[in-house]
Amino acid sequence: MLNDENVEQLTVEYINSLPILRYAGNIEIVSTPYDVDELMRKLRDEPSVGFDTESRPSFVKGKTYPVSLIQLATPKNVYIVRFGKTGFTDSLAYFMESNVEKIGV
Repeated sequence: MLNDENVEQLTVEYINSLPILRYAGNIEIVSTPYDVDELMRKLRDEPSVGFDTESRPSFVKGKTYPVSLIQLATPKNVYIVRFGKTGFTDSLAYFMESNVEKIGV
């Protein structure tokens, strides 16, 4: 298993030796504030949730763009929240401050 102590072992050969895996679970697109509220009710009892964001890339130094997608994942489901359409709802704010462990990069 790779950890902080042996991260130098992360070579091209090591990466190429890993199996190719495909996510086979459910993917749900969340596009309305109501759907976000429903999703937050589903996630509140999860012990941990994968978390990532996406925004438009910028190729100009110092230029950034707002978050457009939030990806939330459980072992059985992935949720793509279209943040540009849903906005930052109260239920999402509450979830982000909750004790559910958020795991991301």
